[in-house]
Amino acid sequence: MYVLWLLIIVIYWGKSEEPIQVISNVPVSIIIPFRNEENNLLSCIESIKNQAYEQGKIEVILVNDHSTDSSLSILSTIPNIALLSL
Repeated sequence: MYVLWLLIIVIYWGKSEEPIQVISNVPVSIIIPFRNEENNLLSCIESIKNQAYEQGKIEVILVNDHSTDSSLSILSTIPNIALLSL
């Protein structure tokens, strides 16, 4: 009985009635808190820009938590980024 139940589950597990639709037109806000991350910020922002999501729908908000390195000067060169400081 147990084997029959497992067989039924395996057969019907992957069947879905509707195909999954990817929604890519919804605006998305990405909030990134940082503190002394000058070595990682550019690669983080580049990975966001390389996503397969419509770029006009992505808002990037960076929150500075009292950084003492050159993170702020690096971010000042990047357009379309909202920067907040605590």
